[in-house]
Amino acid sequence: FAGVGLYVVVYSRRRAAVFRRFARSRGYRYRERDDGSLEGQLQHAFAIREPGCARAFGQISDIVDLPNGKLFRAVELLDLNPHGSVFDPHHTRAAVLFAGAPEWSGIFHVTPDLAVHPRFAREPSAAVAGVAQLFRSANVSPPPHPLSLTFMNGHGLGYLEPPLTGSVTEPHLVYLTDMAARFAGHSSEAPGSGGRR
Repeated sequence: FAGVGLYVVVYSRRRAAVFRRFARSRGYRYRERDDGSLEGQLQHAFAIREPGCARAFGQISDIVDLPNGKLFRAVELLDLNPHGSVFDPHHTRAAVLFAGAPEWSGIFHVTPDLAVHPRFAREPSAAVAGVAQLFRSANVSPPPHPLSLTFMNGHGLGYLEPPLTGSVTEPHLVYLTDMAARFAGHSSEAPGSGGRR
C-alpha cells in the first residue's frame, strides 16, 4: 500500500510539473490550487439537472490562466444514465474552460477522425451537425485522442481522453489551448440554422 501511495503522489507531481512548465514557458499565470471560484463556475455552467443524472467537479488544481480561458486539472463525476451505473466515474481530467455560446448545447464525444457522438443533448442531430461545423469553421485540428466537448450556458469545456486516464503531456495542453483560442467566442452555424439569433 505504501508503494502504491508513493507512486500516486509522484505521478500527481509529474502531472502538476507539466502544467507549471507549460505556464512558465509561455508567461501565463499558474495557481496550484483553486480558491473555490473556478469550481463554482464549473458547477454553475455545466451541472446537469435531469432526474437521475449528475455532473460535478472537485479537487481542482494546476490552474493556468490563458488569454482565452483556463487550463486546469479536476476530478469529474459524470453520470448520464438514470437507470444504470455511473457512465463515467470519478476521473482526473486535464481540461480547458473557455467562452462559447452556440445555439445548441450538450456533451459530445469527438474522435480523432472528427466523428461526433452526442452523450447528452436535447436535439442530438442538430447539435452533432453544429459541432462538426464548428470544427470546420474554426479550423480546429482533429484531437490526438478522443475528446469530450461540452457547450452549456455560454461556456465551453474540453478534455482529452488518452488511453491512460489522467495522463497529460505538453502536446495535450498545446492542443487544448489552441482549441480554446479558436472556439472562444466563435460564431457557430449549424447547417440550416441561419447562424446566431
